[in-house]
Amino acid sequence: MAQVQVKEVVHEALGQARELSGTFVLVFGTALAGLLGLVWLAGSVEVPIAQFTRDPAAVMNGPFYAGALSNVGVLLWCAAAAVCFFGASLLSARIQSGLAAPVVDGPRFLLASALFTCLLLVDDLFMLHDLVLPEYLQLRERYVILTYGLLMLAYLLRFRRQILQTDWLVLVVAGGFFSCSIVVDKLPETLLPMHHVFEDGAKFLGILGW
Repeated sequence: MAQVQVKEVVHEALGQARELSGTFVLVFGTALAGLLGLVWLAGSVEVPIAQFTRDPAAVMNGPFYAGALSNVGVLLWCAAAAVCFFGASLLSARIQSGLAAPVVDGPRFLLASALFTCLLLVDDLFMLHDLVLPEYLQLRERYVILTYGLLMLAYLLRFRRQILQTDWLVLVVAGGFFSCSIVVDKLPETLLPMHHVFEDGAKFLGILGW
């Protein structure tokens, strides 16, 4: 009896391996290529590979709670992007199969929302607008923020009809918090008590609303 069960498990595993071979190559192949790219980059810039792979707190010998609020914010960005990607895929599939009524630009709206959220996620995670782009590419922070603002405006105008069909007040509140965070960031840190609570707290509330 046990031998029969083992054979069934092996047979099923082989069947799954054949069906998922393309997925395995795409997912794990991409991940391995990324890891090899990190190894090459570390060697090129003569930086220990551990600085690319370990947790930031471990690399900097900092406490485990370093950047806790920022980390949670990145998780929220990721959750929002994942929901939008999944929603776009699901809605598109249901429309094509006739299970849902056609929604004008519905999948495109969700896909654009996911991509824009990913842009903000990467910017927040790797400090693009306030560190990487100004210092390494000589792009002034104000111009990067202006570009994001123009992209946001284009997104709002392009999908205004879809947005007005949602609880858009939450998005307005999120935008207000983001604006507050940007304004506080430009103020001298000695002007407000607990400057970073206002700056980072407002950004976190904006991400939460988003």
